[in-house]
Amino acid sequence: MVIGDIIKRSAKRYPDKVAFSFGNSKYTFEEFNGRVNRVVNGLTALGLNKGDMVAVLLDNCPQFVELYCASAKGGLALLPLNCRLGGQDLAYLVNDAGANTLVFGDNYLSVIDSMRSDLKTVNNFIVVGTGSGLRSYDELFSQYPSDEPVIEIREEDLAYLLYTSDTTGLPKGVMHTHKSIMGCMLNYMIMAGTRCNDVDLAATPLFWIPGLVCHILLNFYMGASIVFLQDFTPELALEAIEREGVTTTFLLPPQIASLLDHPNLDKYDTHSLRHIWYGGVPLSQAVLRRAVATFGNIFHQGYGLVEETPIAVLPAADTALDGSPQEVKRLASCGREAINVDVRVIDDYGNDVAPGEIGELIARGDNMMKGY
Repeated sequence: MVIGDIIKRSAKRYPDKVAFSFGNSKYTFEEFNGRVNRVVNGLTALGLNKGDMVAVLLDNCPQFVELYCASAKGGLALLPLNCRLGGQDLAYLVNDAGANTLVFGDNYLSVIDSMRSDLKTVNNFIVVGTGSGLRSYDELFSQYPSDEPVIEIREEDLAYLLYTSDTTGLPKGVMHTHKSIMGCMLNYMIMAGTRCNDVDLAATPLFWIPGLVCHILLNFYMGASIVFLQDFTPELALEAIEREGVTTTFLLPPQIASLLDHPNLDKYDTHSLRHIWYGGVPLSQAVLRRAVATFGNIFHQGYGLVEETPIAVLPAADTALDGSPQEVKRLASCGREAINVDVRVIDDYGNDVAPGEIGELIARGDNMMKGY
């Protein structure tokens, strides 16, 4: 199975079920699949061919979700851009990736104008919203049919290019194929026990890999529904949890802390929550204790990299806040190796180190990137 099959299958199985909502807008699986097909057919009509790169500079919005799925369904590769970067950094990423199409929100018009002359490979500029003299996303794709595209896609084909940096050097483009992204998604799905009747809250930026893996693909695969927030605030999140009966979510530790610090937390009904992933940065034991006391022992830490995620998981079952010293010590770890991932800790010579010794963590699995 490749990524586009997820959308097509869910539309067939759950045509009238709500796939996701954004504010007051709701989209059924059948409606969403039709919109995705229009985007694929529109991009094909613009002259894009299998393997071409589409860059996206958008805040959380329905069009971002469509593009994640349409690019994969159309055999294209998607480059989600961090909207917090400046024009010079964005131009480097677009040029380095060789993107020939750039889709962006009208709130980024000034940024695009400032770097447009530096974009050497982009032929198609498409704006979500309004922009004088530019192709309009909605007007463009509404012209094309919702027929299923006929494009042969293999598991080894490039699906997404996700840039990452370390403390030195220029950002590197992490190449994820359909197979590796499906591997990431399936690992999270199995370990979360995702259900068809789940309602997921997506409160992290969509340009970040959890937005794609832990929210969009994981829940669409199971026919679960997603509630997207354009921006995270504790109040908006708590309102959505109560209103929609949210059961699952992925939160950054600072987001968890902000929920706990909300002065009216006890006025919201959050009993529907059954599973919360967290990761990205460490979560202190003090905050975790408060979170478990408030929401229950439903917190699961995911540890991974853009190159491969998850690598390890600290599940709720191992979150022993009042256990033995050895059990409590586990809270400072990244947990056990994830399902379908082989993990080793080695020395400078490639030999496994003994428990308690310092070494380098290495991992392999179907969720590993293709390369840089």
